Amino acid sequence: MEAPSAVHVPTYKWWSIFNILCCCLPLGLIALYYSGQVEGRLRHQDIDGARAASHTAKILNCLALLLGLVAIGVMIYCISQQQVLLSRV
Repeated sequence: MEAPSAVHVPTYKWWSIFNILCCCLPLGLIALYYSGQVEGRLRHQDIDGARAASHTAKILNCLALLLGLVAIGVMIYCISQQQVLLSRV
């Protein structure tokens, strides 16, 4: 009897770490938790659970990236408006 072929389920670990460092710390931490869940579930041959955790990590990383980009945009806008106000004085 042959061993089942290895199933690849993305963990999104490095994307989670990037989001922790650059975008949105809380969502990045939660995404990193789910990334770890993927690895643990794969070790226990829980493929469906690993896929569900992977999907959750992906969604959280997308949200973290989006929130981070919006926050950066708002900060740039606020700083530019402050500079405009200071130049008028």
